[in-house]
Amino acid sequence: MEIGNNTEDSFLSAVEGEIKVADTVVEKPVDTTVEDVAETTKEVVAAESTFDPLAVDNNWRNQEEPEAEAAEAPKEIETFLADRFGNQGIKTPDDITSLLDTVESLKSQLASKPTTPVFENDAQAKLFEFAKQYDGTNGSIIAEFEHLQSLDVASLSPKEKLLEAYVQENKDMDRVKAKKLFEHEFKAKYGTDGLDSDIEEDAETIELKQILLERDSLNAGKKLVEVISKFKPTISQKEVVSVNPVIEKAISEYSAKAEEELKSLNAIEVVLSLKKDSTGRIVPEDTYNLGLDKDQIDYVSSLTKAHFTNKLNFTADGKEINGFSPKALAVVLAKSIYHDDIVRASVKRAVQLHEMRQIESKQPKGQKASVLATETRPVVHANSEDAFLAAASV
Repeated sequence: MEIGNNTEDSFLSAVEGEIKVADTVVEKPVDTTVEDVAETTKEVVAAESTFDPLAVDNNWRNQEEPEAEAAEAPKEIETFLADRFGNQGIKTPDDITSLLDTVESLKSQLASKPTTPVFENDAQAKLFEFAKQYDGTNGSIIAEFEHLQSLDVASLSPKEKLLEAYVQENKDMDRVKAKKLFEHEFKAKYGTDGLDSDIEEDAETIELKQILLERDSLNAGKKLVEVISKFKPTISQKEVVSVNPVIEKAISEYSAKAEEELKSLNAIEVVLSLKKDSTGRIVPEDTYNLGLDKDQIDYVSSLTKAHFTNKLNFTADGKEINGFSPKALAVVLAKSIYHDDIVRASVKRAVQLHEMRQIESKQPKGQKASVLATETRPVVHANSEDAFLAAASV
């Protein structure tokens, strides 16, 4: 008998003693009873009638998660927070949540703030815009700003116009380096040394160089005017009307004082080391004077004078905003502008000072005075460095 189309036919065939699958007859196992087969068949039929894959899947999906028990923070966590962050006001997980909410609130407030700085006046805004042109390594930005505002372009010589424009175009170097390079390029481009105006060919070259100088200086002057106008602070009508006579008087007095004090500006004192005096105060121990050349003196003097003619640099009661005298401000500006020169000179001076003390240590007793004191030649030295070199050569 062939296998039936359903479990009932299969059961009847099994009762008859055989099951035929296709053309193959499978003998009923000798140890299987009719009752066993009948029971198994009932179970299979029951399973087939109730099995529904979709229903099983849906039942699985519809199962509800067991309700999570409301977990309170373990006491250990609260103890840890109180011990570790109690001083900052954090003792429970709720405190952390509150702190995070506060951080998010502050972030939102910062995001709504304007990204551009707020200035008290236009002078501050213009100085900020001027400083943005530099990479941050130039220590004389404020000095350059005031110098630029003090320039009277119309009164500058052709070479001076070219120099000032050159400094503005080369902001990646300080004024000292820019001027050295400018002098080199100026000589190569406009110089007439070695040319004889009595020689026709040289005379023509001299004339062409002069025309070139006039043309380039004219263009440089135009650029300077544009730069000065760009960064020149505008004075509000309120500022024009509210002229403070106290400040006006202070400007006049400080300007006169600057003229007098700056006459003696020919060097700046540099401190190499410090020591404590008998009262315990810190005072300079090793110092030297670094001489300034004429161009350096003129530049620092012009910046100082410009500073004391700007009313923004005075308080309402006529005091300089930082408490500087003209001479003191000039020294500060010089040390800032010529910082690199000072470092090089200080290293050189320190080496010389060391050598000088070695020489002194070898002097016989009674002659232990400074080698500098043995200088007897009637020579006036520009600074102590020159004095030491002269003494060492004796």
